[in-house]
Amino acid sequence: IMENVGTGLRKAASDAGTNIHSVGVDTWGVDFGMLDSYGELISNPVSYRDKRTSKIGKHIYEIFPKDELFKLNSTQVSNFCTLFQLYYLYKFREETAKVIKTILLMPSLINYFLTGEKFVDPSILSASQFYDVRSKSYRKEILRKLGIPDQILPPIAEAGTLIRKVRKEFATYANLPADSSKISVVLTCSHDSSSMVTGIPLDDAGFNSCYINSGTWSVIGIENKNPIVNDSVIKSDFTNWRTFRENNMFLKAFNGFYFLQECKKIWELEDGKEISHDEFYKDIKIPKQKTALIDLNSTYLENDEYNMPERIINYFKLTNQKIERLRSNIIISLLQSMVIESKLSFDELEKITGKNFDKIYMAGGGSKNEFFCQWIADCLGREIHTGYHEATINGNIISQLFALGEIKSLNEGRKIIRDSNKEKIYFPDKLSPIDWERLINYYLNLKTETLFKSQN
Repeated sequence: IMENVGTGLRKAASDAGTNIHSVGVDTWGVDFGMLDSYGELISNPVSYRDKRTSKIGKHIYEIFPKDELFKLNSTQVSNFCTLFQLYYLYKFREETAKVIKTILLMPSLINYFLTGEKFVDPSILSASQFYDVRSKSYRKEILRKLGIPDQILPPIAEAGTLIRKVRKEFATYANLPADSSKISVVLTCSHDSSSMVTGIPLDDAGFNSCYINSGTWSVIGIENKNPIVNDSVIKSDFTNWRTFRENNMFLKAFNGFYFLQECKKIWELEDGKEISHDEFYKDIKIPKQKTALIDLNSTYLENDEYNMPERIINYFKLTNQKIERLRSNIIISLLQSMVIESKLSFDELEKITGKNFDKIYMAGGGSKNEFFCQWIADCLGREIHTGYHEATINGNIISQLFALGEIKSLNEGRKIIRDSNKEKIYFPDKLSPIDWERLINYYLNLKTETLFKSQN
C-alpha cells in the first residue's frame, strides 16, 4: 500500500511540478494496523473479509446484546467490525495483543507513515463499534467491559484538519522530489463512503436528497444532522455514520460490484488478458429468457473455496434456477439483483425517514454503466442523477480545500463539484420491457429460503 502511495505522489509531483500543496487519504473501513511501544508495525493488517471473526459475535453478545450495542453507538453491528477484530486478538491472540500500544485504522495508519502523527477522524471511527456518533466520542466502557484497554485509541480530530508536512523519511523512502517535505497531509473524511457523500452536490445541504453509491459495496442513504435511532432502524440494518464536520449519513450497505469484480478476475485468468469495461459488458442486453437472481446477502457466496463464477453457478443449481451457463447471464443476474436490493432498501429508507425522494444522486463505478442506471431509474421509479462517479475523490479534495482555507464551507465545495461536472439524468421508463414487480417478488421468495444460512 505504501509503495503505491509513494508511486502516486511521484506521479502527482511529476505532473504538477512544485505545485502540490496537500495530500489526503481515505480508505475502506474497519481494518487497522497495530503499533508497538516503539511505534513500529507489529504485523501487516488483516482484511475484514478474513473469516477469523465469523463466530466472535456469540462471545460478545453474551456481554453486550446486539440491540444494546446499537443503542450505545447508533451504528449497526457487523461480525467484521473493528471491535470484533480487537476482541478476537485479545481473546485468542494474547501474545500479540499484549504488545499493542496503539491501533490505527487504515487511513490513519497511512497518515502515520506519511507524517509520524497519530490521529483519527470520526467518519472512519463510525463503523468501529466503539464510537458514538451522537455524543461524538469514544465508548470506552465497551472496550473495558470486553477486556480491551482503551489506552490503545488515538486522539480524534475533525476532517479538514492539517496534520503535518510529509516527513523527510517517507520522501526518501518513496524517492520523492526534494521539495516534497513541503506537502501538507490533511485529515479527510477518511472513510471512503463518507468522502463519497461529501463529494456529491446534494440539494438543500443534503437533508432532502437521497444517494446511491455503486462500488464494491452498494450504499444507499441520506445526509442528516442527527442520527436516527429506533427499533425500525435496528431491524432494517440501516446505520448512522459521521461525514464532514457536524454532518451525519444515514445509510444501508449491501454487497455491490464485489461479486462482479471477483468474476472478472477469474475470467481474466481464463482468457490470459485484461478485460476492458466495454468488453466486460458488451453482451449485456435486456434478457428475453428467464432471469436467475442472487440473494446478495447469502453467506454461501462468501465461501472462498471456489472461484466466484463457479460459486454462482452452483448457487443457481442449488436454488433450482435453470439458466444457460454464459458469462453474460451471470453479469445480468448480479446487476438485476443489485437493482432489486436497491429498490427494497430505498423503500425502507422512505418509510423510516417519512420522506419521499423524487430524485437520487448516483455515484461510484456503477454510475458509468448506462443500462444499470436506467434499470435503477425504472425499478425505483425515480430520476437518477449521475456524473459524479469520482465522488469519493471529490469529497477528499473538499476536505483538503477546507483545511487550506480555500473554501469556508461544505456547500461552497459542493458548488465547485456541481459546476465542474456534467450531470446526466435517467428518467423512469414506464414502458420498460422488464417486469420489475415480478422480479422483486421472485427475489423476495429467494431471500426467504434458509438453505444457505448454515453454510459457509
